[in-house]
Amino acid sequence: MDFFKKATAALVEEGAARAKKHFLELKPGIYRARTYCDTLGAGKDRIAVIEVDLKVTDDGRLFISVPVVSPQQPCYNNAYFPAAEATVLYTLLTQILSDARWNSGIAHQIQIEIPPKSRLNADASQSVGYATVGIATVFCAALYLALSRAYFVSGKREEVQAGASASSNSIGVAGTDYLGRPCGGTILSTSFTHPGGGRLNADGFPNYGVYNPWNYIPDCEGEEALLPILHLFNGFLPDSAAPGKFRSAYLGAHITMIHNSDNTHNIAKGVGGKMSGSQGLYGGYAGPRSWVICIKDTDAYERIKMGLPLPQEAKVFTDIENYINGTIIEHGANMPATHLKSGDILIQIASGAGGLGDPLERDPNLVRNDFLEGRLSLEMAQRVYGVCIDPHSGTVDKEKTEITRKEKISERLQKGVPAGKFLKELVTKRERGNLPEPALIFFKETMAFSPTFRTQVEREKELATKDLTPLAQVKVKKKIMELTPYVDIVEDEEGNRVSLCNKCGFAYGKADMDYKLYTLIYERNPEEIYPPHLAPHKEWAVYREFYCPKCGTQIEAEQCPPGMTIIQEIEVRV
Repeated sequence: MDFFKKATAALVEEGAARAKKHFLELKPGIYRARTYCDTLGAGKDRIAVIEVDLKVTDDGRLFISVPVVSPQQPCYNNAYFPAAEATVLYTLLTQILSDARWNSGIAHQIQIEIPPKSRLNADASQSVGYATVGIATVFCAALYLALSRAYFVSGKREEVQAGASASSNSIGVAGTDYLGRPCGGTILSTSFTHPGGGRLNADGFPNYGVYNPWNYIPDCEGEEALLPILHLFNGFLPDSAAPGKFRSAYLGAHITMIHNSDNTHNIAKGVGGKMSGSQGLYGGYAGPRSWVICIKDTDAYERIKMGLPLPQEAKVFTDIENYINGTIIEHGANMPATHLKSGDILIQIASGAGGLGDPLERDPNLVRNDFLEGRLSLEMAQRVYGVCIDPHSGTVDKEKTEITRKEKISERLQKGVPAGKFLKELVTKRERGNLPEPALIFFKETMAFSPTFRTQVEREKELATKDLTPLAQVKVKKKIMELTPYVDIVEDEEGNRVSLCNKCGFAYGKADMDYKLYTLIYERNPEEIYPPHLAPHKEWAVYREFYCPKCGTQIEAEQCPPGMTIIQEIEVRV
């Protein structure tokens, strides 16, 4: 017994030591990220924010806090604190501690702080049924974005990735099968087809799965044997990859028909019906929104008898009426329990991931490949990536592409507002309440609950009175470090540490200030990026883009509610 106690204690000590070794590989500092969750339940969507501060200490410890988070709600999508702790641990286990001892010693190197009575630290009176694959996964996406920023600054570039899918959107089926036996289950082939976020030098992985030590996508045939359903379509949805220099993977899209049962009740759970739960990174965009459509009283069996086409291709998602007749009911990411019978159809889009890097830097040949594979429309190729493709030959028109991209850069420089002026306008909008209703509800709720958020709002009021004129030009003595793929920290001839664009040499400001406060800022309607059936609702979310004032490179892009504060994502000693 004495040997067993000593041996297990040694294993725990080794777990802590290996975790410390990996944490010491990260540059000390604070790395931040924000994600949003819109899900309370069917017909009850509301904006919730999760802001993560990842503090790396000199002695190899991690302090993970959530200084800004929305309050708990009477819904199934809260999390108890142990679930948030588990989310932190499984994220770190799979992303940075894969070769460490997986035991409680790891926790000795980590401290977690989350406000009580919040969506991630709810009290015992609240429901948490969806937490694991709902609000907790949105938290996980924010944590991994912060970790990716730490990876980049620390030189671990192969680990950098934009936010992956932020929830397991799923459909549940319960009722009786063709023999009258009770049956029920979740359609996991739908819920686990998660897209991965764009990486630093490659596109996102398809069917990435959740951040978990294990994941699998069950066979469609197995689900059809257990549940009274037929899968009509499982595939990737065109134009659904989050744009970036390296895009996310495309969304999984699914069409399922109730078969051989007139007694089923179906429910859909998900995040992202109004705004995505993911974020892009370094100028890449957040993922698209998701949704569920229910079609009742269809003519599916008549079509089968007559040999007519069924809804079994991606075109259905933008042109449903031409593929099936019936009563079409559109939902967000959630659908209340609904009675369906044989022939009724459910259509669902999975939760999206984020892109990485300025989309105008994407290799035109990669854009062309997506077009040839039927994953990207000509219109989106030109509108978002600035790549012009001949529809007949499928070749890239290099000259027209170059002209188009220059025009888009020029447009950025014309439409972008200097950050100082943007802040003044932002503060005025907030104080006058000149925001859409979902954003007003969000601000009222968050201001009342979060002292840190109130501090952010007050700080921006103060910043709006300051001179935020960029330095523009400095004489560089030496390069200190790379802060992002587009921003370096340098030392000038006078010994000042300055942030500057590594594409054109434009100097933003002193290194201890947020470089975004010296950029051009433009807020874009998401429908200018995604087609209408995939674009987040503009009353719920805008795409806030940050440009270099000289070369027009999109160095950051954030999905956020209208009027949201700007945060400094990286604070390190330089």
